[in-house]
Order: sequence, then structure tokens, then C-alpha cells
Amino acid sequence: MRLGRALIEVDREGEAREILQRALDRGRDSGVAAGRETAAVTAMVMGDRADVATGQRRRWYELAASLGQTSGRPMGRQVADAVTERLREMAE
Repeated sequence: MRLGRALIEVDREGEAREILQRALDRGRDSGVAAGRETAAVTAMVMGDRADVATGQRRRWYELAASLGQTSGRPMGRQVADAVTERLREMAE
């Protein structure tokens, strides 16, 4: 996930997208709370990308909220709260 974020910073969106998707898949499919927490952060990062359309951004944020809540971990809950607020703002 850190590599994906770094690639976004240097405008290498295509590579970043692939790396972030792999990180999300691994975390989500890991079957452990820490994996879901990492996947939640990754989904939020995917939704924050500049090249994401509004509908896709909403789906990323919804996934991040779900994964964050089900992780039961502190950062996961923080992500869930943050993206829930972003979703509210998008609805206004």
C-alpha cells in the first residue's frame, strides 16, 4: 500500500492502481482483522485518487467503511468514520 501511495505522489496512477488493488484484495481476503483494516485504508486511498469518477469514489468509500467497521480495529474504525463523513458531504 505504501508503494501505491508513493506512486500516486509521482503521478504514476496506472501502476499505483494495480498495486493498491492487489493490497486491497490481499487484505480483504486474508480473513483477519488486520487485513480488513489494511484493505479499508487502501479502499479509502483508491477513492481519494483524482482520476476516480464520483460513482466509483462512492463505491470505494462504501467498501472502506464496511471493511473498517468489520475489522474492529482502531484505524479501521477511523477510516470508517472518515469515509462516512465524506459520503455525507458527497450527498449534499
